[in-house]
Amino acid sequence: MTPTLPALAALFEKRTPARRKVVVVVVIVVAAAAVHAGPPVFVPPVSAESEAVPDEPVLVPVPEPAALAPSPPLAVEEPVDFDEEEEKEDLRSKQIRAGAGAESGGASAQETSSGLKLFVDFLAEADLAKKSFVFRPNHTYVFVVAQVTDDISFIIHVDTNPVFWELQYEAMPGLSFKVGKIWVPFGTNEFHHLIGGRVDQQSFFLPETWSDYGIAVNWNAIDTEWVNVETTFYAVNGSQGNVADSPAAQEVPTVGAGAAANDNNYSKALGGRAKITLFNDFVVTPSVYFDVWDPDNTYRLLFYSLGFEARRGFIALPWLDRLRLRGEYGRGEIELPFRNLQTDGVIGATGGFAIARVGFYGEATYSIVDTLGFRVRGGRINGDNTKREASDLWMVEPALLWTIAHGKVQLTAAYQFLLPEDLVYDPLVPGDVLYAKVFLQF
Repeated sequence: MTPTLPALAALFEKRTPARRKVVVVVVIVVAAAAVHAGPPVFVPPVSAESEAVPDEPVLVPVPEPAALAPSPPLAVEEPVDFDEEEEKEDLRSKQIRAGAGAESGGASAQETSSGLKLFVDFLAEADLAKKSFVFRPNHTYVFVVAQVTDDISFIIHVDTNPVFWELQYEAMPGLSFKVGKIWVPFGTNEFHHLIGGRVDQQSFFLPETWSDYGIAVNWNAIDTEWVNVETTFYAVNGSQGNVADSPAAQEVPTVGAGAAANDNNYSKALGGRAKITLFNDFVVTPSVYFDVWDPDNTYRLLFYSLGFEARRGFIALPWLDRLRLRGEYGRGEIELPFRNLQTDGVIGATGGFAIARVGFYGEATYSIVDTLGFRVRGGRINGDNTKREASDLWMVEPALLWTIAHGKVQLTAAYQFLLPEDLVYDPLVPGDVLYAKVFLQF
């Protein structure tokens, strides 16, 4: 047992100077051993009998210093910045809401307090029948986007008579509401309808740019790895027209008026669209639009369409994985006074209609490289199936597509073969069109 320092001090006082030197040495050795050996061990006090010591130096056994085992490192807990974690959660929430609203209005929700959406195209067009060649802008749209709060955004077309404006509220991820002069969600395209094979600038089938005053709700009903279903339901002022006194004087109502913030009856146009994405490769888009157009709430019209797309990569084979297919069929059935004699279709099965509008298109696009593609598009449009008109055309259009600036700018060079209904081809009847277009989306 190792002596304590008090006991050694008592021995030190009773020894001669020579023996004191020995004791000093022993004390130093014991102290060093105590440092290496760990905590001191309790030793009982020295009794009177033990104070009688021989004249010879007392050798106190000193234990060998034990090898110190390395102590395990203490776990250091990393500090957590709760304010930073909250900011990260807010950012994730914003990203989810932005993704949910991206498809519904042609412009996604903005992370910044304000934004700008710009759509501009410049056209160089040669009409063989008219023997004309012109440079002109086809459309120029500037949209201002304001993110009022995390959940509320506003977008408007900058013009004295805006093509559209929408106030959108993101109630939760996947559910949003819109009010204003909204885009009417119909067909596969948001901007211009391609039913017939080319942009319908004369609005033979539907308004070229279709907007109307009303409300809409967008709901992402299903979102899984293999299927996604995004639905939009809306109510707008709708189509308008007057009832004439005779069949000869009766005009077809203006489909999707959207020009004034008033309606000619209490009936609203109701519609819906679903975008069904399967396996991330295939998209099926059914649409429907129904309205009662006259002031007396009597005569109906119904438009419906079905679109399909097979995205690039749907064929997982070399070379074929660069192919993309797309197409759409649309039909409109309109009741008129005096002559609702057609009984096919949807309205025809419940009372008959007067005229039908029919159109379709199909296209195949092959990406030669990531920024250069070749497209072939064809289609037909018939604005009134009760008569033959110059607008009843078949169309075939080969085109080259080149994208730059990460897809924000697209250059198109195309040739439109236009054929009349009898398919007798003449480049001057009704007249082929050669064009080149620069389209900017920012």
